[in-house]
Amino acid sequence: MSLRGVAAFGLISAVVAAYPVIAIAQAPASSDYTAGLPSVEKVKAQLKGTDPTDTAARQVAVLTYLPTYISRIVNARHYGGPYTPAEEKLYREYSLAAQQLSQEFTKTHTPAEVKTFQQLEGKYEVMNALGWIKQLEGQQAADTYRGAETSLAQSYQQHEERLQQQMKQDQGGGRASIAGDGVLDPTGMFARAEANRVNDPVLRRCLELGSSLDACEGNGAIEGMASILMPFAEKPDPNAPPPVSGVVFVGAYRGSPGTASVTFGYDLGGSPVAIIADCGTLVSTVVDGHGYSIRKSGGSVQLVLDNEPRPLVVNLQADGSVTGPGSTLVKGRIITGYTTTTTTKMVNGAPAAAQGYDCNGPCSTSSSTPTYAPKIERCTIGSLAFTRPKPVAQPKTGIGFLDAVTESKPAVTGFRMAGRYLSNAGLSLEFENDAVILDCNKAHAKSPYQVENTPSGFAVRIQNGGGAFQLAIGPDNTLRGTGSTSVNGRLVTAIRGDNVSFTPHSETCSVGTFTARSERNTLQSTEIPLDSNRVDLAYRREP
Repeated sequence: MSLRGVAAFGLISAVVAAYPVIAIAQAPASSDYTAGLPSVEKVKAQLKGTDPTDTAARQVAVLTYLPTYISRIVNARHYGGPYTPAEEKLYREYSLAAQQLSQEFTKTHTPAEVKTFQQLEGKYEVMNALGWIKQLEGQQAADTYRGAETSLAQSYQQHEERLQQQMKQDQGGGRASIAGDGVLDPTGMFARAEANRVNDPVLRRCLELGSSLDACEGNGAIEGMASILMPFAEKPDPNAPPPVSGVVFVGAYRGSPGTASVTFGYDLGGSPVAIIADCGTLVSTVVDGHGYSIRKSGGSVQLVLDNEPRPLVVNLQADGSVTGPGSTLVKGRIITGYTTTTTTKMVNGAPAAAQGYDCNGPCSTSSSTPTYAPKIERCTIGSLAFTRPKPVAQPKTGIGFLDAVTESKPAVTGFRMAGRYLSNAGLSLEFENDAVILDCNKAHAKSPYQVENTPSGFAVRIQNGGGAFQLAIGPDNTLRGTGSTSVNGRLVTAIRGDNVSFTPHSETCSVGTFTARSERNTLQSTEIPLDSNRVDLAYRREP
């Protein structure tokens, strides 16, 4: 709803008069983000302009935008869904205050001043109001709005994907469902196959968390191909605990010419690693990453890298840079040679080329595989500056599911979380680099999150549109919070061809204590004082 100046008086009045017919839902007080929204009195007291006209324009712009702010959170929760009593109360207060301020200004100022006021108010509502609201509101309101914006963006993307799928079908390029057709599916074979898709819990969960059908089916296709290529390999257990849980650090850091650089990220199994590059002749692939753990004392943080002959300590600085130990020994691998493998096409037990066959390309191909040996090199890891990640351009194959599963975005940098956390109150958290998956009984959804390094410890803010909440990270790697939150998800109801149908599904769970389900914890005990020049047994990772 966009309301501007005096010209919008009638619309404001109509909205205020009509608003009580909106259904009202009861919500747990602990998930009530409205406590963090500014009151009308706070807007009037703290939002000032360069003169009385400018001040009035700013205040009316913010008070006009705030109902829209609330509506976006409501629509992210459930489009057209009910408002809570607290939301309804603030919505009416903001709308009435905007109307009253505009009317008072019009009555006490000249037509020229009113015109200037209207022009400023319109500009501020579009360009500045949201920024001013963020300066006036509390953290829980900001986090809830961030989660709502993410949810709305995901809904828009899913809507666009459905339109694209429909266009493909209309043009004959999509998969139309023939399941149950009396002529095309007389035996019901396709109907049974479609029922299997709907009942596949892995496929359903993937779709319900926002991925496309191509991407979700592509993951299954890749796993199927892997089982064919490696028939004796064990199938991954989706319920197996992740290798690591806790706070992790992500980012690329570069030093001056002639010194080593370090990239903090993840290995192929999802464990946090630090990859040291430009260290003599040592190779620097993801396989050569050094596992690490985190030590914290007050606001100071150290990353302790697994290494021989002794661990390496990297200190995080307040300006965003990191510093290493200087000249140090690093254990890694070097390339000692290559093993060449030649593949020759054969016909009737003899090389095809010698018999004059056309191989439709080379009849013989060779590939070289490097051979490695361990080695310890001395290099310098000094002061390193942060390097912003670049977008990753993935080559397109034209194969829908393969292109869908290989799409990637730059990793979110800084402090992040890893692992799966469970509580006995029905809510669980599974952290990824860019989002956390919240499971509340049958409802599940992805939300953004932030990790804060405070003097008293690490804390993670879950920016859930259904009620943001904060968790303190204990020294034993437990997450502790209070209150409750609503998880606003969706459930698959049907899959026909390329079309997937959903129904909204929300549940509310308590926020309490979460314990990690993983093989090890990234956080170390801080009983021993931090010392960047000495690393002993006290720095070894805890199980």
